[in-house]
Amino acid sequence: MIDKQPGLVKRPFRNDIQGLRGVAIIAVLLFHFGFGGINGGFLGVDIFFVISGFLITSILLRNTNSHPTSNLLAFYAKRFWRIFPAYIVVILFTLAAGWFFLLPDDLARLGRSAGFSSVFSSNFFFFKESGYFDLSGIFKPLLHTWSLAVEIQFYLVWPLLLLLFSTIKNRTLASTLTIFFAAMLILSTALSIGDHKLAFFMMYTRLWEFAIGGWVAVKIAQDNERAPSSSSTIWGTVALATLLISFFAIDKGLTLPAPGALIPALATGVLIYLGARSALTFRLLSLPVLVWIGEISYSLYLVHWPLIVYLNYVLYPEPSLLVRALALFACLPLAFLLYRSVEVPFRDRGKKQPFSPILTIPAIGSLSLTLLICAIAINTKGMPTRYTQTTLNALANLEPKTAHLNSSTASNTGNAAAPKLVLWGDSHAGHFGQEVRAQALAANYKFALHTFSGCPPIPKLFLKRHSLSIPKGCFGKNNKTLTAILQDKRIVTVILAARWDYYAQTRRFASEGGRRAYLTRAKWAFVSVEKSQENFANGLQKTADQLIAAGKRVVILGQVPEFDFDPPRCVKMSILTAASNEICKIKLNDVRKRHAYAEQLFKKMSAASPMIRYVQTSDVFCNKSDCSPLLEGKIAYKDDDHINDLGARNALRALRLRPASSP
Repeated sequence: MIDKQPGLVKRPFRNDIQGLRGVAIIAVLLFHFGFGGINGGFLGVDIFFVISGFLITSILLRNTNSHPTSNLLAFYAKRFWRIFPAYIVVILFTLAAGWFFLLPDDLARLGRSAGFSSVFSSNFFFFKESGYFDLSGIFKPLLHTWSLAVEIQFYLVWPLLLLLFSTIKNRTLASTLTIFFAAMLILSTALSIGDHKLAFFMMYTRLWEFAIGGWVAVKIAQDNERAPSSSSTIWGTVALATLLISFFAIDKGLTLPAPGALIPALATGVLIYLGARSALTFRLLSLPVLVWIGEISYSLYLVHWPLIVYLNYVLYPEPSLLVRALALFACLPLAFLLYRSVEVPFRDRGKKQPFSPILTIPAIGSLSLTLLICAIAINTKGMPTRYTQTTLNALANLEPKTAHLNSSTASNTGNAAAPKLVLWGDSHAGHFGQEVRAQALAANYKFALHTFSGCPPIPKLFLKRHSLSIPKGCFGKNNKTLTAILQDKRIVTVILAARWDYYAQTRRFASEGGRRAYLTRAKWAFVSVEKSQENFANGLQKTADQLIAAGKRVVILGQVPEFDFDPPRCVKMSILTAASNEICKIKLNDVRKRHAYAEQLFKKMSAASPMIRYVQTSDVFCNKSDCSPLLEGKIAYKDDDHINDLGARNALRALRLRPASSP
């Protein structure tokens, strides 16, 4: 298929690469099970990508007969039998487990994700849903399949790219791959900075990692055998140490996949390239236990995440340390069973008879069955008939109807001749929208809503995730909104609402992935918590001063409590498991600590000017020790930080807008 490389010889099985796989899967498991402080254990997936680039390129370079088309089809078929059988079995078992454990909405969502997963496109599905590190990820049993979708998509395009690269005149394949690597790294870095979620899930933003492995395969194919040397051992030791340190030093708050994963990916490439030439690292990576774990690493990866999700679900909000440890070790026999009974038999037969009906008929049958189950789960909206009518009624009674307003549906409502009230902010202004609108119309105000998700109502500031990131598009939207408000003489009251603590503390709450939000005065500026808080305070004060100077009253709505879990799911699970909903609370001290900076600022501003009013909204959810997402026996929250209409109605009792005709 690809021209034979000079000096290419068939090389023996690489135990060190299996050991490297073992290191990668151990890092992933420890990270997902929450052990060892391995904040960067997710980088194990990046190691797998580099290894895949090496192995697939090596296979393609060895394939030198004169029938490129048949070679390509055979290559695809063998890869399919290597991946698909164990993969579809795990999807089917995950769907079966979902029937027993999942709430109707979650089972319907699993059906949709399983449908995408079964045709290796789940990375697109999960990109549309939410980020990999988001709080909701722990309730998605097939979230981990995104990386396998990326692998399959790589298998489809890489042979064609190599064929293209090998035809480029005046350049060796290695030099072409170097250029390709650099170009893909630049593209991935740009997208990681601009749209980190897109960059994380897409195959083309991962191609630079596969290209590292491909370059190593080409260089090894060209090199003659070399004996171990002291310099190789030093380089190998440095690479292995760098890789291991990366698991602890790199966290999910970094720009991923590029450049955050660059150093561990390069370290992986160095280790593969050196192989036995680095005697120490070769021996370490060839330890029997690492080789064995690496051998079953694919099955381990498949089984571990559904197990974690169902444990999180059944033992909500979090399994104990002991349970997680037992589950971690339980992955080994489960993976070995899958490996011996499904992965190995189909892989071995697929190598010998890649187009055999003995393989294709069960594959088509299992895929058809999977898609049928998915369709049933989706069309029945999660098969609610699994539960008794009493349980369904209890679940239904928990949820009041809720509808967030948005700017297009809420703006310019009310008596056209009346003075105007504007609610301005991010999605937290949206969750107050229905109640503020009702109070405004009752007080004879014309009402308008201006909401921009993830953007605090503070003009002249840029919102950045880190120093090198491209700012979120808040600057222009907020400036335009402020100008329109200042110029509209009918507007007499401006209500500001936002997820203030996110911007004031610069970090999302608790387990929400550690995503940052720094406020800067310049588009390109170094960020810090202290400078961001200074910009937050000064920017909000300046905005209020401008509004007051234009004759507007300013009302600042405080923030409701945030939870480090999903309140609706927690309360529903407490009913299904007959557990106390006391588990679905958060300590009042944690809430107050989170609110402290912004609340002190709001109180200071309102004390300094009679034109500024601060309305506290969180106390209604809290008693002397805890804060709860339940009000009047119903769920008052939409997710971990947004309330529904019931929550808004209670939170804004103290707002009490005075009639528009009042002085």
